[in-house]
Amino acid sequence: IQMDSAWPNAVQTLFERFGQNPDKYATLLEVLRMLPEENLNYRLMTDTAKRASSRERLQQTAPQVVQFLLTLQCPSMHAKKKVLECFLSWIKFTNLQ
Repeated sequence: IQMDSAWPNAVQTLFERFGQNPDKYATLLEVLRMLPEENLNYRLMTDTAKRASSRERLQQTAPQVVQFLLTLQCPSMHAKKKVLECFLSWIKFTNLQ
């Protein structure tokens, strides 16, 4: 939230940096899980405009995130759990039906 316009394409940058190498998926999943959770956390001090802007940017990237999560191959139960946690975070954030 605090980065807002300073990092307008955060999700795309994360995919470019961590999404090409399966060894880095755990890091990517952790960050992707936290992004919508932080936007919904009203205990984080930020102004309404930044929160709204961040929310809009994240909503625009939601289809890309969901597609990534749906295509991941999970070699273990731990990996499946991480994917499901991330997916749940985005479902809560976007109210996917």
